[in-house]
Amino acid sequence: MLACYVYQPPLRSDWSTVEITSAAINRLRADQNWLQILRGGRIRVIMHKYKNVKHMGSQAVEVDSGVLKRYLRYWVDLLTRLSGNSPKQLFIWRLAPDKPVSMSTTNRESFSKALSRASEGILSKRQTVNSFRHAYEIALQRDPKYQDLTVAARDRAHKQLLHSHRTGLLYNWQIPLTE
Repeated sequence: MLACYVYQPPLRSDWSTVEITSAAINRLRADQNWLQILRGGRIRVIMHKYKNVKHMGSQAVEVDSGVLKRYLRYWVDLLTRLSGNSPKQLFIWRLAPDKPVSMSTTNRESFSKALSRASEGILSKRQTVNSFRHAYEIALQRDPKYQDLTVAARDRAHKQLLHSHRTGLLYNWQIPLTE
């Protein structure tokens, strides 16, 4: 779960809403978010339902991190082996050594709480979804290469977070870009 916020531009709590598929994008329902696992190793998150969808429209976010791709494949494979079926959902599973694998009722709020608890266990500090988003924005905007990007390239970088370049700048208005 944490890998989705560390190795990839962090989406809001939208990871809790994705369903796993290998179907072509034109065969996917437009009322659902998808984790599309394709042949050749490509993985992308297809977002049809998220906070800014009216402004930005549906988005396909490529998972570029080799580490995250590997973790996602391992996770899906583990769920398949433990449950005996191909999983439909990504992060709503209960795993216990003495009980069968079962689905949990996870919504965005409970997913956010689980992410916060997991971050405390691994990072020794509770982090929220917004903490990860702020950290990514700060790193993005402080990167010397960012200063040389065109406005269109900056827009593409911010679009991976499902918001605009302008929103990204407003998101961190209180953080100085240089030290």
